Amino acid sequence: MNVMHADAGNLYGGIETLLVALARFREACPGMDPEFALCYEGRLANELNAAGVPVHMMDAVRLRYPGRVRAMRHRMRALLGQRRTDVMICHGPWAHVLFAPAARAAGVPSVLWVHAPLRRGSWLDQWVRLRPPSLVIYVSAFIQSLAAGFFRAGVPQVCFSPPLIETRVPPETVQRERLRASLQTAPDDVVIIQASRMERWKGQHLLLEALADLMDLPGWSCWIAGAAQRPREIAYERELRAFVIARGLQSRVRFLGQRGDVATLMRCADIYSQPNLSPEPFGIAFVEAMAANLPVVASASGGTLEIVADCGRLVPPGDRAALSRELRRLIGDGAARRELGSRGAARVRTLCGAAQQMAALERLLSGVIRPPAYPAAPSRSGYPCARGGG
Repeated sequence: MNVMHADAGNLYGGIETLLVALARFREACPGMDPEFALCYEGRLANELNAAGVPVHMMDAVRLRYPGRVRAMRHRMRALLGQRRTDVMICHGPWAHVLFAPAARAAGVPSVLWVHAPLRRGSWLDQWVRLRPPSLVIYVSAFIQSLAAGFFRAGVPQVCFSPPLIETRVPPETVQRERLRASLQTAPDDVVIIQASRMERWKGQHLLLEALADLMDLPGWSCWIAGAAQRPREIAYERELRAFVIARGLQSRVRFLGQRGDVATLMRCADIYSQPNLSPEPFGIAFVEAMAANLPVVASASGGTLEIVADCGRLVPPGDRAALSRELRRLIGDGAARRELGSRGAARVRTLCGAAQQMAALERLLSGVIRPPAYPAAPSRSGYPCARGGG
């Protein structure tokens, strides 16, 4: 089964982390050969290329230019036939609006993978509603609940936890002290880490405010991983850095910027905290943290409830005092950190383990593919990376 994944590719966040995971874990399901169509060069394209999967760079178009959109769809239709694609997965409404018409014209079923709430007031989302895909995949039960009644009866819809982590625990190769030293962090400090997009609703400022209340408590540091990618994010990061200076937290807080070694950072930290102000659609960072045996301190809302459940400490959204209390308790209680961490690791391997979830995804897609109009071709899992549309 040849699967074409379509995404813009201009930003890097949860969707892009999932796409890279699908590329890296492809050997867990030899029956699926993933390929990727992107409109923008950047970190996602680089990481997919490094993973050795076919990457087709399309033109960087905007939907406001109909002529360019038509040309892009024509090119995509030809690509789908050339690559003998069995099914296309559009990651989000923008990709679906741009590419799904090409899939229909090529006789290829399209799947919409919904990673964020569908908005009834958005013309993009309304276009998706009026021209639904062959299957809708929701990243969490929370996101599916928000879409109740959005699609007409008869459109298949499922909630599916994405394959994100190795089912088996990889051998420990992290040089903990060396990495901490590179980040000016003491070997025995309790490190609180947050790794997410630099967006206000992710709650970095609330975490820093809660930590400012713990200045009397020795022996902790904080790592903020993630870089600003848009103007409002640049302004937000500047605000966070100013707060750190104003509250005298410079010796304890490190801004790490964009990192490609988040899994390693997690294994060298002690607590993961991401106090979202708005509900998290799913929470890939929570999965990564729990897989690294970290206890999680987060807001009790959205997809976080489905992942963390009773494997961490959940506080009311926006409650700085409650966040400070839970962080204080875990900083001072190593046994509680280890117990919560081990419990969470077992949970996410069942929820998002690569082997079973890749096989489950193949079963889902098999239910929507149609008999090909061209002769069967051998598996292309060993194809080198393709550029420029193949």
